[in-house]
Amino acid sequence: MLYMRFLRPSLLLLAGLLASCGSSNEESTAFYVRLVHTMDDAPAVQLNINDVPVLQSVAYQRATGFAVPVSTGQTLENVSVELLSFLPDGKLAVIASVDNFLFESGREYTINITGSVSAGQFFVTDNLRRHKPVDSAFVEFINASVSQGMLSVYLTDLDVDLATVTPFASLSFSESSGSIQITPGTRQIRIADQLSGAVLFDSGALDFFGNDEWQFSISDNLHPSPSQLSLVTVRTGVSAVVQDRSTISDVRGVMTSTDHPAVDLYIGEQLAAPGLEYGTASSYVPITPGMVSFTVTGADDAASILLETESEVGLGSSYSYYIGSIGDALVSTLAEEDRRGLAMTAKVRFVHAVNSTAFYNVFLTEDLPSTVPPAPEFGKDWSLQYGSVGRVSLVVPGQYYLVVTTRPTAALENETLLLEPIVIQLSDHDVTTYIIRQTSTTDITPSIFRIDDGFQ
Repeated sequence: MLYMRFLRPSLLLLAGLLASCGSSNEESTAFYVRLVHTMDDAPAVQLNINDVPVLQSVAYQRATGFAVPVSTGQTLENVSVELLSFLPDGKLAVIASVDNFLFESGREYTINITGSVSAGQFFVTDNLRRHKPVDSAFVEFINASVSQGMLSVYLTDLDVDLATVTPFASLSFSESSGSIQITPGTRQIRIADQLSGAVLFDSGALDFFGNDEWQFSISDNLHPSPSQLSLVTVRTGVSAVVQDRSTISDVRGVMTSTDHPAVDLYIGEQLAAPGLEYGTASSYVPITPGMVSFTVTGADDAASILLETESEVGLGSSYSYYIGSIGDALVSTLAEEDRRGLAMTAKVRFVHAVNSTAFYNVFLTEDLPSTVPPAPEFGKDWSLQYGSVGRVSLVVPGQYYLVVTTRPTAALENETLLLEPIVIQLSDHDVTTYIIRQTSTTDITPSIFRIDDGFQ
């Protein structure tokens, strides 16, 4: 069982984090709880209060709406709080726990988990609850960044010189600005290091509407971006991530066609993957998000265009551009990647790159199987056709036998062992793709090639 260090502000900062403006009317004797998940290597999490699940399956960089826990009707509630993480085998592991937490009726509490599972932080901020819907615009900022020091938060009209204005809030780690009334309109959020004045985050233009409440949790950024920060925001129960205006994306090339020698991959005008050979992957290269053109040419021969495609690339996302073939023609698949490694979990998937019409099943078994195919309870399986990219699966870390079987058609019959079981080790935080490739363009004897997909 895994526990982590947590912060517990005195009485949850009941006096210090009151809303700066707005109605202080309490709606009931209940207290209200929201969870913000910015722990960079934690799987989805669950919040229990007094051993009762209150918020479940909260994904990374998500903020929930407010849930109403079971209340005894008292003004002050002394409860147990437990945060648990979902493991691949369906079990739950405790990542934070405290037995005596004091909640006050008629207040809204935000529980923040951040950092990493091995060195995490858990803290709570709160505000008086207003009648819903609110009759103005309110904004709150919470500093959940473990990598930065004191931060100055600016909420201004567009492109205002920060030297001429006062910060909206100055926040150390775990501090909240409180929920403050603002005038609706188009605004710009910039976050600066308080000591140096260096701007660490710039949202660009954001529209703030009336009759609404906004909450922004400042978190450390894992997305491809020059910025070290991003914002997890929730507005009327709808969660989103606000990236820095300079945020980019990244793409790599993966060659799975057996019918062509090495190729060059251009992304726009950029030579992104020169000399890409069968069964290999290039490094990730940064690109500008938006509609992007991909061009495959012969190696060192830009004039010999073999394939041209165009795809939409999302802000702050990572992709693999798989180059395969059907008959004599090249084809491609642009697959979005989740490169975030997870504690207590390994991510794995498989690619069928052997030029054959046969279907492949891939099994991970804890024990050496005695049957073909292995018994279903032995492990997961992926049914793949040539050129297909398997789904990403979450696996309990450990040692496995990798078993690949084949059958001539989609029907589940006449299955035979394709290659002898291979021992592989999957560790927590692994993000891995295994390419089942052939020995050469003429020899379809399969072999296994591993690619590490995670952030390096």
